[in-house]
Amino acid sequence: MTTYAITWREPDGQSFVGRLALAPRALHLDGRPRSAEGPSVERLLGYNELLGHRLSNRSAERLDGRRALVLECEEGTYLVADTGLGAPVVNELADRLARLADRKETAEKPHQVCAPPRIGDNGNRPTVTTQTERNDRKGGTT
Repeated sequence: MTTYAITWREPDGQSFVGRLALAPRALHLDGRPRSAEGPSVERLLGYNELLGHRLSNRSAERLDGRRALVLECEEGTYLVADTGLGAPVVNELADRLARLADRKETAEKPHQVCAPPRIGDNGNRPTVTTQTERNDRKGGTT
């Protein structure tokens, strides 16, 4: 499982420092309050719970002046940024989430059945028939 050192802000405005792991079905946030006071926290944001994500440069959506990945969820918006101690990670996270979203959309699309063309009565050019038309012909109706 890939993990990243991050800071994040929750919908209620609390900020945390810790790590983000890309688990098979969810983003796993694990950390402690930025003030270092208070218990550690753990959050699971299921990929199917994410309404959207984007990179933002808006000042209201920055963490400690750093560009943030905006995660839109039903309960509100989470902002994720790198810790400033290493390489910026938000671009990589955005790319990985986009690939996960693409896979999800592909898996959810209904499969289309394409019928092979048949030679028709229109000058021997192929015409496409639907499954219903083929079923009608098999049943003797045209």
